[in-house]
Amino acid sequence: MNKVIVVVGPTATGKTNHCIELSRQLNTEVVNADSRQIYTGMDIGTAKPTPDQLKILPHHLVSVRAPNSAFNVNDYKELCKKSMQQIMAKNKTPILCGGSGQYIYSVINNWGLGGVPPDHNFRKEMYKIAEDNGPDYLHTKLKAIDSKKASTIDYRNIPRVVRALEIAKHPQEQQQEPDQFFADLKFLIIGLTCERSLLYDRIDTRVDQMIAAGLVPEVENLLTSGLDPKLPAFNSPGYRQIISYLSGVTTIEEAISEIKTKTHTLARKQYNWFKPQDPSINWFDSSKPDFHSTATRLAQDFLTS
Repeated sequence: MNKVIVVVGPTATGKTNHCIELSRQLNTEVVNADSRQIYTGMDIGTAKPTPDQLKILPHHLVSVRAPNSAFNVNDYKELCKKSMQQIMAKNKTPILCGGSGQYIYSVINNWGLGGVPPDHNFRKEMYKIAEDNGPDYLHTKLKAIDSKKASTIDYRNIPRVVRALEIAKHPQEQQQEPDQFFADLKFLIIGLTCERSLLYDRIDTRVDQMIAAGLVPEVENLLTSGLDPKLPAFNSPGYRQIISYLSGVTTIEEAISEIKTKTHTLARKQYNWFKPQDPSINWFDSSKPDFHSTATRLAQDFLTS
């Protein structure tokens, strides 16, 4: 059975650095599982691996789509499969690394993703229902149709709830079966965490570093290239706030403060995907100096067992 190491956790817990530390002892390459790092030109605000880090450890699915490209979890799963196959063909171990729970669990749980085309009228209707009645109303509707699927989706994630309802409208035979490639994989999940106030401090420091590294010019370049400022790709913390600043709606100080607050919120939401009490996740406090070596030994035992 082919084995895969998975490194998960909230933003700013040090996942990329830990993957590099793992690679010093293990023969690995990374498959990115961050939903924004797939986009070209969005480097600073998504905390992509630096060119030096990419030289040390190859990363797949980084900068593979333009920000205005359609991209969903189905696309991700297919590209992830190809990347893992390429890595395994070199007798290396893939490390699935990121904070996007939807991408991670589509692979780990081998979701049978719907091959159902978008129904824009249906989506418009569902979004109106959510606007009028609240997102929990739609989630309850999904729960009545497919309670198992509903249990995997945060009720506040309206696009995912709507897509699940859209798929549920179609006969089961029109949906894709789980992929045998993923069914044959064995996963070791390493979770990185740290005390909440320390995590927020790390986030705030990283936001300041992003500003110093040129986040504002990065966003300017994206907009001057003709990209629509309302693109979903810009919904991750950092981009929407800098767009507001560039539009004269806020000051740079207000934008920076909001980026920090939004990123704190993102970290809390990521804990909804990667729960500290989940027994399938081997949690490590990334603020501890010895966690790299302890986690590496765990990975070595996993690969040799």
